[in-house]
Amino acid sequence: MITEKNRTCCIIGRRNLIKGYEPTIEYELETLLVHGINRFLFCGVSPFEQACLWALETLRTKHFFTVRFQIVLFSDNPSLIDQWRSSFDEVHRLVHLQEAPAWGLYRFAVGLSHYMVYFSKSHDYGGNYPAVRYGYDHGLRPINIAVRKKKNENF
Repeated sequence: MITEKNRTCCIIGRRNLIKGYEPTIEYELETLLVHGINRFLFCGVSPFEQACLWALETLRTKHFFTVRFQIVLFSDNPSLIDQWRSSFDEVHRLVHLQEAPAWGLYRFAVGLSHYMVYFSKSHDYGGNYPAVRYGYDHGLRPINIAVRKKKNENF
């Protein structure tokens, strides 16, 4: 299983994604790859997580011979696992989570990670906020795609 926490990033999903952030997602994930982050943990396949998955697949094609990395799905939903199994290098079904299923999955992924990639506009306390807050509380290095888009456009 995953043991190298400092080389691992969890992707914290969001139900929706505003158009135009895909290039920023790819840029930020490529930056992580260049810096040696080689494991990406997903707890679902929300639109934001799908955009990250597609960006990683693009980067895998682009860097096929130079950078190796793993894309891992953790879920407690068998139908989700069956539907998306071919898109991930590893799939782990977690059962008997202590908390509510989604919250427990994110806590598990945060515990294995050193970085987190998420999308949150200012004062966005929606569905992914508890997971993001948990990541901050546990010292993960945050990459907020909504904020990074503005910084990347200034280059």
